[in-house]
Amino acid sequence: MKAFTKTILGCALCALGAFTSVSFAAPNNAAVVYFTLLHNREAGDPNGVGNTQRVAQAIAQQTNSQLMEIKVAKLYPPTYDETVDIGRDELDANTRPAVAADGNPDVSGYQDVYLGFPNWWGSYPRVVATWFEGQKLAGKNLYVFMTHGGSRFGDAISDLEEALPNSKIERVIALNDRNCRNMSDEELAQEVADALAELE
Repeated sequence: MKAFTKTILGCALCALGAFTSVSFAAPNNAAVVYFTLLHNREAGDPNGVGNTQRVAQAIAQQTNSQLMEIKVAKLYPPTYDETVDIGRDELDANTRPAVAADGNPDVSGYQDVYLGFPNWWGSYPRVVATWFEGQKLAGKNLYVFMTHGGSRFGDAISDLEEALPNSKIERVIALNDRNCRNMSDEELAQEVADALAELE
């Protein structure tokens, strides 16, 4: 894996002073872990490919990485509106929905993890918290990608940094759901390639 390098950047606004930035390089042979609602709600399509999954697949293919999926033990309701309401309640109560036995990826053998999920109320779905709290992520590098309805990363990055203070976290790409659905595989692959190149 490529090492992290620290770069001291000058700032034209002297009042703000200098700050330290961490430079990331896109790793190969990492774990790509994702959560998609399509596979986690009643009447969903277990064989379909959701937006977040499409991005995860593109990252895994381009980085020669292992693809893994987070799944909930209890499926969300069939309708989107019901799920949205539950997602909000889970966020407000900071609950930890149970992870399914076959949807609990083990990343202990990886230093670098790409982590992807849809933006739920400006953050990550609480089942993602259930998953990462069961992992030993201290010292690991997390590369975050998201799909969203318009709010991009929202507070997800700062929330992850607060929850995982001993992990190094970098944003990769946030793709609008509608745009993602309308992209061809080739177009999506290019978007991902451009985002990964920014890490180098």
